[in-house]
Amino acid sequence: PAGQYMFPFAEGGKDAATEEFKQKQARCRGMLVIWAEPLSMGKSILQTLLWFFAAAFTIGYLASLGLAPGVGNGQVLQFVGTAGLLTHVAAHYPRVFWFRRKMAMEVLDGVLQAAVTAAIFTALWPSQ
Repeated sequence: PAGQYMFPFAEGGKDAATEEFKQKQARCRGMLVIWAEPLSMGKSILQTLLWFFAAAFTIGYLASLGLAPGVGNGQVLQFVGTAGLLTHVAAHYPRVFWFRRKMAMEVLDGVLQAAVTAAIFTALWPSQ
């Protein structure tokens, strides 16, 4: 059935301690995800856009708490850029530690997303 599976699989601590399991684990180990239904491109794009809007709203709220209207562009860029990096890059790392994913492109995407967010907020920040 659909779900997330680890292999090799052990029912419990006793099974994991067997020599047979250790041999299987030495050969390969991993995780398999089986979806219940095909991915919907439209739904996925909509959810992604909604997530980006929610992230931008939250970053904007944080910036409104930490920055006064009329502060210099450098401060807005620094503050919003840092919040954007935390949002779009740093949040991925726990998955890397657990699931050993390659992250180069996700980091690049996150840095670009943070830069665009910071640039937009800097351009639109109220002058007074």
